[in-house]
Amino acid sequence: MTHPSGQADSLRVERVRGPELRRGLFNLTVSVIPAGVFFSALLFGCVPLLCAAIGMDDRSFGVIAALPAAVVLLQIPASFWLARGVRRRTVVVATGFLHRLLWVPIGIIPYWMGPSAEAVVLVMVLIALSHATGSICGYFWQSWMADLVPPRKRGLYFGKRFQLFHVVMLAMSAVIALSLPTTDAAEQAEPLLRALAIIFTVCSLIGAVEMLLFFRVPEAPRPAPAHPPALRTLFTPLTDRNFRIAVGFAMLVTAGTAVLGPFLWQHCIRWLHLEAWKITLMLQAAPIVAVIVMGPIWGKSLDRFGRKATLLVSVLGGTLVTFLWFLVHPSLWWLGILCGLLGQLFWSGVDLAILQMMFGFAQTRKTHKGASERSSTGSGGVYLTAFNVLNASAAVTAGLLAGQIAFQLHEAQWIHDLDASLGVVQFSPYMVLLLGSVALRLLALAIFLPRIPRDGRQATNRIVLTMATLVYAGMTQWLEKAFRVVSPRPRTGRDQS
Repeated sequence: MTHPSGQADSLRVERVRGPELRRGLFNLTVSVIPAGVFFSALLFGCVPLLCAAIGMDDRSFGVIAALPAAVVLLQIPASFWLARGVRRRTVVVATGFLHRLLWVPIGIIPYWMGPSAEAVVLVMVLIALSHATGSICGYFWQSWMADLVPPRKRGLYFGKRFQLFHVVMLAMSAVIALSLPTTDAAEQAEPLLRALAIIFTVCSLIGAVEMLLFFRVPEAPRPAPAHPPALRTLFTPLTDRNFRIAVGFAMLVTAGTAVLGPFLWQHCIRWLHLEAWKITLMLQAAPIVAVIVMGPIWGKSLDRFGRKATLLVSVLGGTLVTFLWFLVHPSLWWLGILCGLLGQLFWSGVDLAILQMMFGFAQTRKTHKGASERSSTGSGGVYLTAFNVLNASAAVTAGLLAGQIAFQLHEAQWIHDLDASLGVVQFSPYMVLLLGSVALRLLALAIFLPRIPRDGRQATNRIVLTMATLVYAGMTQWLEKAFRVVSPRPRTGRDQS
């Protein structure tokens, strides 16, 4: 085939097969354990707690929330680096080490300096550097996995991999919750900063072990094309109708998540004034339990019903659950555990379906003539870059706007008057962001979802009944395992002999 720029594509990809593939997938699965330890501190509550402890306001926190998406712009030069045939495993390991080890000073410096403007600036700079290296690492990892894992096995494999990942995170969340002080997260800074310094240091060092395990995961060599694609090829995916629909849906859903997700922590810390361990249970441990149960189930749903039906059920269900957050207050804080559990139960399906869409655009295919072919027209790496950059631009815009809106509304008198008049219903500036998140997700369902091509093997109208059956079977299986651990079967005469 030819590149959009008109040059011939000489890139050939040989698939890894047989025992080598099985060994590689096993090592890839084992690497989830140190990764789960690291991301248990990075992806959830420790970062918002750190920001609250050093006195960061909502505008600065909005910048922190937008950073993971903003650094995706680095994938534009990374895509041309990838097109030149660089070894993806080498880049993943090098940038992955930096990404993880930078969290050692992120934890230590605030404890050493204490709450101050200088600490806020240093933390923001170091977090930006860490996210930048993590973005490059993630980009090359996605391209690597798209060519390594066979398409027919991706849904189930990554569903089970995510399950193991979150089992590790659940165990670490319990450790983190026990390590955090029982005082108000927004009031008592010193004990919280000391605990966070230990947590970040230990988790980052363990997370670096994941990069060592990647040396045992194979990679098919990818020679550089004779003529690397030009910068204008980044706009080529926009000529693909299916790409425009997929990325439009992902942008709206991602914007809705960026508006709500990080600021729920602010709502619990700054408005409800809950203890750190309670917030960790609500917004970290409970969602992980949902992913452990639902990971393989959503994977089976994708394999049977396809992305369209899975996105319909998961986005709509997660949107309805969001309204329960209005009822969470200090004396009814445990309801937040239910909100976190049900919300992540649906969101894990959205996350896995969007990941499948990304892999579909990034996949390298071989034609019957032996030449490699990329998704639709153009390079798969360019498709992946365009998807990530557009999706990230929505998250950055939403995160920055949400921070500014929350900052402006925090002292607004009408917010306090409305909160007082609603009684049991909690209405904070962050609940305004919640309503905006709901609106964005409903727009995604109304505008883009009907245009996504149906790709499932079974009828869409059977998904709810099938998902209920799978959830029941999954819960029964987990209860049986727990019962066997607590009450092992008695030994028979044959066992004793």
